[in-house]
Amino acid sequence: MKKEIIIYLSSILLSGIMLLVGLFSKLYPVDATLNPLVSLVVSIFIIIIGERIANFQREEAKLEKFESKLPPNLTGIEQFNNLDEALNYITSKIPKAEIIYNTRIEKMNEKQRAARDSEKKYREVIDMSISKKDVEFQEIVSDSFKNNAIERFKLTAESGTYNAKYIDIIPPSFLNFTILDYGNNSREILIGWATSGLKSELHQPTFMIKDNRVVDYFQQIFDAMFFYGKDIENGNDEIS
Repeated sequence: MKKEIIIYLSSILLSGIMLLVGLFSKLYPVDATLNPLVSLVVSIFIIIIGERIANFQREEAKLEKFESKLPPNLTGIEQFNNLDEALNYITSKIPKAEIIYNTRIEKMNEKQRAARDSEKKYREVIDMSISKKDVEFQEIVSDSFKNNAIERFKLTAESGTYNAKYIDIIPPSFLNFTILDYGNNSREILIGWATSGLKSELHQPTFMIKDNRVVDYFQQIFDAMFFYGKDIENGNDEIS
């Protein structure tokens, strides 16, 4: 039986008990002639209160039922305060990942990040990871990063832990992202970095998201771009 029905029936029962007790006892400190009236008022008041509580419970049940049909809220979203903080975070996470999917799409050929200490450590840990076969690293790069991708291929010429494709049609603006897959369905994505086409790219916020629905969405974007990207494994430009 539903809670609101139980509450309502209980209030009726309590109301009847209080009415009988009031009529045949001196429960209320009033004149005997007023006792029936006071007992009736108290009984009605109890029924009204019970009905209000039952209605409240009914509305709560409706709300819970409605909320149960809604998709769960996004979870695990954090914003880094600055670029160095984001780079330091991902640098610490790369050695723990089994697979990394990364984009380096650049429109304006701006490379202000290269001189930053956090950027140097970030690149060093990538080179170290792929040269030691600790991680499978897949990248999609724009034309200005092709030579760097070829250098990374040389680090993993036999291990095959690094693979990259490049695209030569760059959108006016692109949201770069990195997906870190730790295995056992544990993944996260960092979105932001230096978005191509924005002069203020160094000040742009970067977000870390662990919600699998968001990761899946960007994984599909990466897979589609990688499929249509051009093969640069030996410096050739054949579409694979």
